[in-house]
Amino acid sequence: MSRVICCEDRRYRYCESEDGRYRYWLEAKLEDRNGVCLFLMLNPATENADQERKRSHRTTRNKCEEYSQRWGYGTLWTCNLFALRSKDPKKLKEVAKPEEAIGAENNLHIVQKAHRSDMIVCAWGNKGKYYGRGREVTEILKNEGLLCKMHYLAMTGKCQPMHPLFIKRDALPKPFVDAPAYFQCN
Repeated sequence: MSRVICCEDRRYRYCESEDGRYRYWLEAKLEDRNGVCLFLMLNPATENADQERKRSHRTTRNKCEEYSQRWGYGTLWTCNLFALRSKDPKKLKEVAKPEEAIGAENNLHIVQKAHRSDMIVCAWGNKGKYYGRGREVTEILKNEGLLCKMHYLAMTGKCQPMHPLFIKRDALPKPFVDAPAYFQCN
């Protein structure tokens, strides 16, 4: 069972498990205009949106907000291959079963947000290979008819969509179907 929480300034909302171990999605209202950009990354941090917003250094969410605004979207959503909150992504491999890192409701939320978004930016980095999860979610979205919405900013040397913190600010999204290396080495 999950719950939706609104943050202090009402600009952010997120959906988490009842026990708070998993965050399924985060929403940031950027501007008063239409359009939703969904960033699909690896896993959520341990902070909630209020705590994250108060940190002084540039966060992943900040960079995703900048991209989304520059591309003309009024709302940013983030979902993750793994919903387990962790400061260290390596902890995702320390669970007894992959399902414990993925989260019981995660696929449902990813699919719902993907259908309702205007663009999906895949950005999970090399650790998306954990448990074959990047490939699994790609197939889920492809089977939902959403491949045409999927994009990436750059590919890593291991053929994974690069995390936004490691990409230039002026990067533009490229259609995921134009990433043959991803499909050949995954």
